[in-house]
Amino acid sequence: MIERVAKAIYAEASRQGAGHGNFDILYAEVQDGLRLMARAAIEAMREPSPALILEATDCGRRKLGNGDFWRAIIDAALQPATDSEAAK
Repeated sequence: MIERVAKAIYAEASRQGAGHGNFDILYAEVQDGLRLMARAAIEAMREPSPALILEATDCGRRKLGNGDFWRAIIDAALQPATDSEAAK
């Protein structure tokens, strides 16, 4: 997952003009830096927000399969933060 997120970070940076788009030919040190950013992003999601907890509870009630559950939680995480969440 770290590799996937690192590549997504680089793809977005490239889309905005800050790279050539090919993660695999970057210097190893640059790839490692992107992996560190990816790890930090994933770690920041470790503690769920109230919105994520609510979504997880709702998913349990709807008895979603594991893949659908995961996607629903990530979709909730991608929603704009509330003022109280942004202050943390």
